[in-house]
Amino acid sequence: MRTLIITMAMVFFGFSSAQAGCSNRSTQAAMNKCAHNAYKSTDSRMNRVYRMAMKVQRSGEKQALRKAQRSWVSYRNKACKSYSNLGSAGSTRPLLYSDCLTRLTSERTKMLELQTMRF
Repeated sequence: MRTLIITMAMVFFGFSSAQAGCSNRSTQAAMNKCAHNAYKSTDSRMNRVYRMAMKVQRSGEKQALRKAQRSWVSYRNKACKSYSNLGSAGSTRPLLYSDCLTRLTSERTKMLELQTMRF
């Protein structure tokens, strides 16, 4: 039953690791590592975009953006920890966690990209 729930969650929420080429790995450990690497790459991109967004903000806006980013990172980590609990103590937990981090970080990057523009 748990496997069915995990599979349904992956289909419903999208499976970023599969999109990153992780589904062709032959072991769970390899898929976990691939998913983690996909997250690290996405996180690096978000950090670059965040720095660009900070450069174009006015003084008061910088403090607000910094506070929002810190709050968002805390939310992301907690939300993904909760999501990864679908994997119980199984070997899929790291994959679920990294996949969640990748998806949420990618979405946040899109929002930050908007903040790099001046209207």
